[in-house]
Amino acid sequence: MSGWGIAMLENKYFLYLLFALMPASILGVINCSPSDNIQTRNEPPTIEQVASYEPQPPDENALFRIWVDSDYGFMDRNGNVVISPQFNHVEPFSNGLARVSSLNEACCDWGFIDRTGEYVIETQFITVHDFSDGLALFNSGRWNTDKWGYIDTTGAIVIEPTYLYSLDFYEGLARVVINNKVGFIDHTGEFAIEPNFDGAGDFCGGLAPVRIGDRKTGKKGYIDPTGAIVIDLLFDAAFDFTDDGLALVAKGNKCGFIDRTGEYVIYPQFTNVRDFSNGLARVIIDDKWGFIDLTGKIVIRPQFYEAWDFSDDGLARVQINDRMTGEYAYIDRTGAFAFDGRFDKAWDFVDGLALVNIGEKWGYIDRVGNFVWETTEEPRFIYMFGGGL
Repeated sequence: MSGWGIAMLENKYFLYLLFALMPASILGVINCSPSDNIQTRNEPPTIEQVASYEPQPPDENALFRIWVDSDYGFMDRNGNVVISPQFNHVEPFSNGLARVSSLNEACCDWGFIDRTGEYVIETQFITVHDFSDGLALFNSGRWNTDKWGYIDTTGAIVIEPTYLYSLDFYEGLARVVINNKVGFIDHTGEFAIEPNFDGAGDFCGGLAPVRIGDRKTGKKGYIDPTGAIVIDLLFDAAFDFTDDGLALVAKGNKCGFIDRTGEYVIYPQFTNVRDFSNGLARVIIDDKWGFIDLTGKIVIRPQFYEAWDFSDDGLARVQINDRMTGEYAYIDRTGAFAFDGRFDKAWDFVDGLALVNIGEKWGYIDRVGNFVWETTEEPRFIYMFGGGL
């Protein structure tokens, strides 16, 4: 699951957002993107590589969610229907499988289909996550009241429901909570790192943030996959490392970024900043959003009411003016508008397409703003597009 990782240090929300969300948030608030295999991330890019960044080519075989008469299916990048709309809910494909649900009067039953639309795992789960490192987290209780376990890609239970709080696997380890302490289990369900921490994040690039002490006064640092502390517990807040090789940390009421050795790359100076994505990080200055590079230099002037991360496609979604009347648009890495289109609602680009709405028109646009699929039917369960396509 994609995390968001915001640090707001000007008021009480600082404590709320940094390792203080509900009981499950004792696990942390930022996650790496799930990987297909158990492996550490690639080496982070250099400043020079980021400066010469080129958009990643889209997956030509990507499938995108569509809807007809309140049923969901999938199309390809050209707008051709590949899996006819027939499901109550669908989630994006991940590791070759997509979560889908059938309509049930009591609740939603979730299963998994392949790219042909055939069930690989029949609908049977009240709650189940996408596969990450080959396993998917599930809960059989209504409203997640039961314990959590894990299934493999055949639907077989490989780790019995054991934990009141647990999260997805990343780099071969998953966070679980036992008696209000956080540890990490391996694919057999055995503890690889004993539950000795009061809070923790996910492993990214072989490091995970941990907290010892209470949420208000406890200090944060980083451990390796053996559980050894390799970056001392020096920080008032510490978030997961990203694929850019930096982690957001806070000292007092200022945020900065460290590298994987624990050295500051950007000294704490910001009061409202988010994680790096594709070499740029969002920052608020004078109530406007802009972007900094890996040196902390402002490369896109703060000017937007809201802004989102740059996607692999090289574009970022922004909102102009205020939340109620502001239109959405897309910018490139220079801060220039990518095309003239303005939208009432908009989502991030994924594999070359973005979901947008303007008036009664809904659909997907390409990187130059042309519609490749459109409808006048508003999608049911619009919230499910919050994480992308």
